[in-house]
Amino acid sequence: MELLAFGKTGWGDELFYATLMTIAVSVTAMLIGFIFALIFTPLKLSKYKSLNLIGNFYTTVIRGVPELLVIYLFFFGGSGAIFIYFLENLMIQLIYLKQNL
Repeated sequence: MELLAFGKTGWGDELFYATLMTIAVSVTAMLIGFIFALIFTPLKLSKYKSLNLIGNFYTTVIRGVPELLVIYLFFFGGSGAIFIYFLENLMIQLIYLKQNL
């Protein structure tokens, strides 16, 4: 039982933080799914053909692709988008510094 203790001798604090991280990821995923549902449910139920096609396309693509592939797409695509965002901000800051020196 000392391996589950908190502190230097046990893994209790690491397991506690891992539990908190799991809960945070689960709640975040639920909120993102709820936001997607709020966006795409009205599209799918719309009387307008163009909005209905968008809703149907989203449903077909997301449900037709394996979940692991969607996770990889968000992970690697999201990482790339964040990297590009920070790289763009860095370039803007460097240009600003160069002009003001």
